[in-house]
Amino acid sequence: MRVFILAAMAATLTACQPAETKSPETSETPAAAAPAAAADAEAFVRGVYASMAADGPAPLGEQALWSAATWQAMKTYEAAAPEGYNSDPLCNCQDPMGLAISDLSVTPTGAASADAAVTITQGEAQTSMVLNLVREAAGWRIDNITREGDPDFRSELAMWTAEAQTAG
Repeated sequence: MRVFILAAMAATLTACQPAETKSPETSETPAAAAPAAAADAEAFVRGVYASMAADGPAPLGEQALWSAATWQAMKTYEAAAPEGYNSDPLCNCQDPMGLAISDLSVTPTGAASADAAVTITQGEAQTSMVLNLVREAAGWRIDNITREGDPDFRSELAMWTAEAQTAG
């Protein structure tokens, strides 16, 4: 009798679940696509930090890293403040030499967005942040950066831009 009741409950719950549909662009179901998207986003983040560690100065000026909205905010700030940034938001540092990822976890937040919680080390210093990622036509891009206790990067850009425009 218990087996019958459990089987009936399982059948009822299964009937209440929406059927997974295949994405028209791929043959993957949404549940199967999420791990692939997270893996792609993780590879993007690892590539950003590997480039910083190998090449030295951080790639702030590389449009391919940033979402269109963030890139526009950066260009607006740079026009108002030609002296540039005090530190790199990707490492919260002046010089990324010796930088390494010590922890990285990517969580999909939507069909074309993910949060990458990253902890980086540079010598004995450690910094944690969340990169808010969006997938645009050309691939994953950084849309914002948040660090505990600090304003997010886009808010900082708006604040810095307003200060520079007022001072100038």
